[in-house]
Amino acid sequence: MQVSYTMVQTTAQLEAAVSYLEQFPVIGMDLEGEFNLHRYGMHLCLLQLSEGKEVFLLDPLSIEDLEPFFRLYENPDILKISHGPHSDFLLLDNLYGRNPKNIFDTQKAAIFLGLEGTSLSALLMEFFEIEKNTKIRENDWGQRPLPDKMLNYAAKDVLYLPELYEIIWGKLVEMGRHEWAVEENRILEQSKFVPKENPHLSIKGASKLTGRESMVLKGIHAVREEVARELDKPASYVIQNPRLIELAMNPPKSPDDWREMRQVHPRLKQYANLFHEAVQKGLKEPVPRKKREFNGPGFKYLMLNDAEFRQRYNSRKEELTRLRELLDKEVDIAPMVLSSKTIHRLASGNNEGSDEILRKWQKDVILEAGQRHGIPVDYLNEIES
Repeated sequence: MQVSYTMVQTTAQLEAAVSYLEQFPVIGMDLEGEFNLHRYGMHLCLLQLSEGKEVFLLDPLSIEDLEPFFRLYENPDILKISHGPHSDFLLLDNLYGRNPKNIFDTQKAAIFLGLEGTSLSALLMEFFEIEKNTKIRENDWGQRPLPDKMLNYAAKDVLYLPELYEIIWGKLVEMGRHEWAVEENRILEQSKFVPKENPHLSIKGASKLTGRESMVLKGIHAVREEVARELDKPASYVIQNPRLIELAMNPPKSPDDWREMRQVHPRLKQYANLFHEAVQKGLKEPVPRKKREFNGPGFKYLMLNDAEFRQRYNSRKEELTRLRELLDKEVDIAPMVLSSKTIHRLASGNNEGSDEILRKWQKDVILEAGQRHGIPVDYLNEIES
């Protein structure tokens, strides 16, 4: 199904499109970006806006000034409907330092409704019998010109969002869960891009390395990032993650060994000395002591050596697990209310980062269920939401 759209490629055209959309209280919004898939880093490639009839596709690669868009983005009087926009908001915060006002996430709302399919393609099919080719999502949105099939895909992403919002909001109100969505959306508005302190540790397999091997990994990971940035290619294009773990465990002995390496990008040869130096530094630097993390040795130590803590933890865990079992029969999204990780945190009484433990709506559901079933969970009142 073809969708008509208007391409916006100049600041003047953008101003005209935004001026038109500012007349409407609700609009659909989406973006297509690059997230280390075809290029290095984050890049904004396309912005899509619609009031439910007209679709505007904004080309940020040709528009000199995006300020009119951000005027709309930050307008608290206009509700912006997006589907799973968290990564989009992080991109715009990282690249422009801008954050949205008054948004609604249809994906989170669909989860609250207990729908089986919560992807946008699933919702479009369920409510509008519209089919989308989801494979297009992985295409290179930084290419120019963009093929019509990709532009048509992008247009579908926003055209139906205002009407989808009306349907989903009505169902949320019927189920008494609309306030849940309101709370989640206010939190989503505060999304901030925070670079990982130790990105090398998030690589699959890194947790199994010794402290010394982790230091080597940190060094060669940093050099790989430098090479990828210069090539403007994803880091995996230089050395794939599994290979990087192997190299941290068994690093080449000399720069020549790096130059002769296979299954890596040819440009690596030019950086052989840097990779070798990173290895040598990792082999010599002191290995930092591991922090006693909540789920790590510190927690296990308390469990083994503090009888009072152990008794309280086991008792609370048993009660909360029982409560979730009861909620499973009453609420179709019980795991979202009380996940295993949440039970673990609540049972331990560890309230660090309490705003990340429970939302207000979650706490309300748990407290009400606890009172109804005679399970004491009053200690949750100590956690601020």
